[in-house]
Amino acid sequence: MKTKIIGTGSYLPPFEVDNNLLCKFYPGKGAKWIEQKTGIKKRRFGFDFEANKMREGFFDNDLAEHAAKFALEMSGVSSTELNLIVRITCTPEYLYFPDPACVLNKRLKASRDCAAYTISAGCGGLLYAIKTVDDQIKAGGVSRALIVASNAPSSFANTLDSKLVGRDELNSVFFGDGASAIILANEETEERGILASYCGACYEHDPIKYPAGGSRFPTSINNVYEHWYQMDVKAIYSFFPTHFKYSIKKLMEIHPFSFGDINWFLFHQPNLRILEKLCGEMQIPMDKVLINVDKYGNTSAASIGILLDEAYRSGKIKKGDILLLVAVGTGWQYGAILIKW
Repeated sequence: MKTKIIGTGSYLPPFEVDNNLLCKFYPGKGAKWIEQKTGIKKRRFGFDFEANKMREGFFDNDLAEHAAKFALEMSGVSSTELNLIVRITCTPEYLYFPDPACVLNKRLKASRDCAAYTISAGCGGLLYAIKTVDDQIKAGGVSRALIVASNAPSSFANTLDSKLVGRDELNSVFFGDGASAIILANEETEERGILASYCGACYEHDPIKYPAGGSRFPTSINNVYEHWYQMDVKAIYSFFPTHFKYSIKKLMEIHPFSFGDINWFLFHQPNLRILEKLCGEMQIPMDKVLINVDKYGNTSAASIGILLDEAYRSGKIKKGDILLLVAVGTGWQYGAILIKW
């Protein structure tokens, strides 16, 4: 028995925001600077700049629902056949309750016997979920599982408040809205499926913080301007490569392979320049590295799933291909997964 991906799905808001449009509202950096430093040309936002609010139908749960339905359709699995729903998000519509996984359970009309929980995580969350569900399937407790990762950072935008505009600039430059979904199932096959997985964590300097709203600093009128994601870009450039390389090293110890064995590399998409530098240092051919950060920005935990869905639907990924998935999330959570498609 092996855990196999039998369906993929993804969804992004249809509203493109290129660097020129973004810089009309966040003028601090400049369109050329953004592309030169990050490789990001545009991203998708549910946020309406003219109305200064999110468009209805493009919040976090909406993106997740669309991606989930596409994955279910591809797999041929009915929502009532699911044993488990796992959601990953760092931009939930509500801080604590209702749980996003339970909301998705209801929207998909899944069974009340289908367990549902949410992993509160960013960029490393999808690989954590895949490994966790893979372990549950191998243990015999789950046969059909849906994993959905979503990201809706544009919902925090506010272009009319000068204090927020200045603070939110880097978030708007780097991140984009989007969701991805996969269906995992137990299959009687020795050849195809998840070959090996590794996940780890190492708390160091955290380059992304969200100070207010928790039990340490409960929401009050005095900390309104502390409700935003604070990003330390220099820390990301410093620590991301270390954990990225370590994840691959540990996976190689579990299941030996070489880069020559890999047909496609699916890496989390933090920034094109980081990926180019890493691949150059590790002698990974860029023509085998799938990229979407240039057109979607960093969609956090959804990025690898979007890559997978688009590449499979376009015919790029074929039966028998070996895929290497690697993600690093701030905090730090990191991991790597080897799959034979």
